[in-house]
This record gives sequence, structure tokens and C-alpha cells, in this order.
Amino acid sequence: MQFVYKIDGSDDRLVDALELLEAGYPLIKPNDENKVNLIFKKGEDLGELGYAVTKEEKTLIVEYGGLTGAMRGAGTILSFGNKAESKGEKTNFKSVGVMLDCSRNAVPKVEFLKGWLRKLALLGYNQVMLYTEETYELEGETYFGYQRGGYAVEEIKSIDDYAFGLGIELIPCLQTLGHLAQMLKWSNYWDMKDTKSVMMVRNDRTYALVEKMVSHWANNVRSKRVHIGMDETHDLGLGRFLDQNGFENRFELFNYHLNRVVDICKGLDLNPMIWSDMYFRLGSKQQDYYDREAVIPNEVKEKIPAEVDLVYWDYYHDNADFYGEWIDRHRDLGKEPVMASGVWTWPMLWHCTANTDNHALPCVKACRDKDVKEIVFTMWGDDGAVCDLDSAFEGLTTVAEMIYTGVVNEIEATKRLKHVCNGDYTLSRDASVLGAFYLGDRSDDPAASAKELEEKAKTIVTGNLVLWDDPLQGIYWRQIELVNGKDAWEDIRKQYGRLSSRLNSMDDSPNGAGELKVAGLLADAMVKKIGLRQKLIRGYEEKDDTLLREVIVESAIVIKALERWDAAYTAMWHDRNKPQGLEQIQMRIAGVARRFREVQQRVEHIILGETEVIDELEVKPDEALSYLPQMHAAVASAGAWTVN
Repeated sequence: MQFVYKIDGSDDRLVDALELLEAGYPLIKPNDENKVNLIFKKGEDLGELGYAVTKEEKTLIVEYGGLTGAMRGAGTILSFGNKAESKGEKTNFKSVGVMLDCSRNAVPKVEFLKGWLRKLALLGYNQVMLYTEETYELEGETYFGYQRGGYAVEEIKSIDDYAFGLGIELIPCLQTLGHLAQMLKWSNYWDMKDTKSVMMVRNDRTYALVEKMVSHWANNVRSKRVHIGMDETHDLGLGRFLDQNGFENRFELFNYHLNRVVDICKGLDLNPMIWSDMYFRLGSKQQDYYDREAVIPNEVKEKIPAEVDLVYWDYYHDNADFYGEWIDRHRDLGKEPVMASGVWTWPMLWHCTANTDNHALPCVKACRDKDVKEIVFTMWGDDGAVCDLDSAFEGLTTVAEMIYTGVVNEIEATKRLKHVCNGDYTLSRDASVLGAFYLGDRSDDPAASAKELEEKAKTIVTGNLVLWDDPLQGIYWRQIELVNGKDAWEDIRKQYGRLSSRLNSMDDSPNGAGELKVAGLLADAMVKKIGLRQKLIRGYEEKDDTLLREVIVESAIVIKALERWDAAYTAMWHDRNKPQGLEQIQMRIAGVARRFREVQQRVEHIILGETEVIDELEVKPDEALSYLPQMHAAVASAGAWTVN
């Protein structure tokens, strides 16, 4: 259905926004041959993010409080058509944002980001942060972001212009102390290096570079807000700083540096914000952000600069009460927190519905209960940004429903995802098993006991660990067996098998909320990978040459499946992202394929009688690790990745 729109009154910002939306949606201006069936007009008492839809004869009328409300209202019209009559929403939030990680290999292209901005506006988001550690070009700094695909000045300005046109504030999200390992690894920056990822405090060159960073963004975006990072600097002052200056109170060091950076921001008329964890960690004996025993001394509270907003990041808790308590703790510091929740794209192959539902939704509830005004949903790219970023639109649609209504109505979410994001809500949620899923989930089994339901959350299977797990060493394989028994891998294989069958039987129609055909190829490769190791272990333990010969043949089939996914994934990457960063993922995929060729060779040696033992298969730990990092390096090899 086409919507012929007009604006009742004068609103140049809305005119511009609707014209941008015409590129991808059935919104058209009236002419002599068509009749208006959609009118936008300013309403009262709706707030910046609110809107209300009414109908007069055959014309839908969207009353809106501000541009964000008009955009969310337009999304409602596109999603529900004539059935949008009497729909309306208000929220006490004044900003609803998304943080896109552009620093973990994937740097999205400008045109790809413009498509994202259109969808975000129609879902009701009015803020975007680009998390760029050093993935932007800085004049005079050859090795700042070297071969990382960073944004040029004209690209940043283009993104900012487009976001502004849709009513979205583009906020720089930088790092001005830690998380700078990719910069500090180059010799040109060693003189300002404290530890592997933390810059040297009380170093003149550090502050000259920070001023250059902050000035760069201040000169190229409209926003007067800037996120200056400063999180997770656990080893602040404990590296070269300690060698050169001796030990210094780390609260004092942190505050000294923060005040220097804040002074830079003030000189540029910017309002800074920081991640709040370091204040809580430095007050905790365990350096734990969420330590209830943490004590932040009054003298430290008093030294937190008045100009700085604190961003409370928490992606991990599953009850609203905990979030509420930590919101209060931030307010006890004299600050109104900006809440940072997460739509889980890390360290995943696909958006993880389970984590977003279990953690982000209680967070939104707490924020609504506590009347928090600002919330941003982070989408990190930990462990290489392998995740299909578009798959996160399912989660973004879900949390937006919670933001605007206080509940998640899946029927409503399904329509929004379909018409705003060109996505299939059910298929997207099914494909989330590629991200992670609970093993042995019996919550839909009426015969399951209370104990069985409690047990369901004990093990979450993470797809990237399944994919990268070495086929001979089987590090992740053994952990799952030790916790859940040897039958667990057959259950996992069946999960991926069902998804593979469903996705690979689809037609080739495009999907704007995750490339489901690419996901289908990945699921197929994982099914074959698991099945091959099952056969390898059985053939080896039973000394069955017939099975082992099948392993040699099927290893080639697994390699072909990986190559098919690799080709499709590579095409998707080049369509969306700068080319730099892809090499990391390609090397991983090639590594897995090479290890299956090793499987073939080692099994052939067994069959030919050249050896009786595959050493890696003989290693069988009898206790599980208490924790296994969710990273490629943790399962691709037990060997050393670097030379110390």
C-alpha cells in the first residue's frame, strides 16, 4: 500500500526526514493524480517521542510531539496500514540510542549505515553512537588506525548529515585512555604507552593526541556530546608508568586524567560522558563493577567532574531489581545515569535472542520504573565482529516495543520487523541458535519438573565456539561433554540440522534483518562439522577402518561446506563493510579447513598402520573448566598465540 502524505503546518525537519524515507518505503508526496491518505500534524502533550494515530474518512492522521515521534508514527503506519487507527505511544525516555561497534574489524560503509539509520528512525530511535577506538583518519597520524578502514572526514560528515535529517543525533564514542591496543602496538606510539592497551597518564604527548582526537569529532559532527570512554583500564598506572614514576593512588590517577580530558572537552564546548565502571571497580577489592561491597570514598565522589555524565553499562543481569539498585548507586554519586544495555551481537555469529530477552528487557523495565531518561543499546563486536549485524534488528524491534509500551507483543513486533526492516521475526528468532541457545531447554514441556526447568539455564551453547573449536583437540567439545554428557553433541547437531533444513529450503528473496541464506549455509557447515567429529571419535575408539575411511571422505565435504559459507559471507561483508578486517575471519575459516585436511592425513596414517595413536584424541580431561572464554583463541588451539 502506498501512503500519499502531506504535512499540516510548517515542519522543515519532518519534510526532510520523509523525503529521505521515500528511498526505501512507499511514502510519496501528492500530485494531481493521487489523493492524500496520510497527514502529519503537531500534537500536544505527546512528548518528543510520542505520537497518536486517528482516522477521518479514508485519511490517517499522525499527531506527533517531535520528530522522533513522527518517525515512530510513520513506522506504525507502514507496519499496520489502515489498522493503525487509534494506535499511539508515549514514553518518558527522551533519548533511545544504539551504539555500533566499528572497532572490532567491521567498519560499516556509509551507504550501509544510511539504511540502518532509516530503519532505526522508523523504530523510534533518535541517537546513534559510533564506537571508534582508532577507526577514523586523523590528520598527521599515519599509524593511527593503520589498515583498519577508518572513516575519512567526508564520510563522517555524510553520516552526520543523514542522521540529522532523520532526527537522529550522531554522538562520537571514543577511547581516551584504554582499549587502544591496536594503536599502541605501533612503535610510533610507544612513548605514550603505559600498558598494552592503556595510554600513559601525565604524559604531554598523550594529551596532545587526545585533543586531536576530540577536536576531530567536534569539528565534523553537530552533536555537542562526546563519549570519551575510559572503561576497563584495570592496569592503569601499573605498567611503564609504575616503572617510571612509582606507585600512585589509582583513584587519583584516573581523576587526574579525566579532568585533563574534560578540560579539553570544555575548551571545545563539548559535554563529555564516560563509562562508569572504573569508579566502582576501584572501590571493589575484586575490581568487580557489580560488587555490592564496593565502597567509593566521599572524597572520590566529590572529585568526579560536574560536567561528566556517567554511562552505566550492564548487559548481564536478568532481574529488574538489580538494575534498579545500580541506578540508585549512580544517583548516589550525584549523577543521573545514562543506561547502556545490550542487544547481543557479541561474540556471536548471529544476534542472540536469549541474551537480549533475558537481560535487556528487565533492564528496560527497571529504567521505566526508575524514570531513567536516556538509554542506549550497545552492539559490540567482541572477537572479530563475525556476527551478521542486520540480525540484531529482531532484538532492536523487541526492545523498542518495551521502550514504547512496557510490554513485548510479538504480533506487533512481527509486523514492525517485516515492514520496517524487511525481516521475518520468527525465522530471525529461530536463526538465533547460531548465536547461542540453552542446551536442554524444556520450558515448553508440560511434563518438565521444576528442577528440570531450573537446570535448563546451566549451559548455553555459543555458536562461535562450535564453529572455531579445533576438530582434533576438541577443547569446547570436551567441556560440553563434561557438563552435559556425551549425548549433548547429538542434541546440538539436531538443533543446527533443523535450522539448516529450514533456511536452505527458502527462496532467494532478500531479508533485511539478517541474511538467512548465509545463515543457512553456516548452519549446514556446523551440522557437518559436528557429525564428522562424532564419526571420528567413534571410528578411532572402536578401531573401525570403515568409519575412518568415511571420515577421510566427509572431511572434504566439511571443507566444501565451509567454503560455500565463506564465499557467501565474504560477499555479504564486502556489501556492508570496508574490506579491512575481513582477513581476520578468512584466516580463521581457512584455519578450520586446514585442520580438517590434517584430520584426513592423520586418519590415513592410522588406516595404513603408520601409527596407532592420534595424540589429541587421547587427551581427556576429567573435570570441566569453571570458565571458558567465548573467543576463537580459546578453542582453536591450546597452544601459544604470541611469543612473550
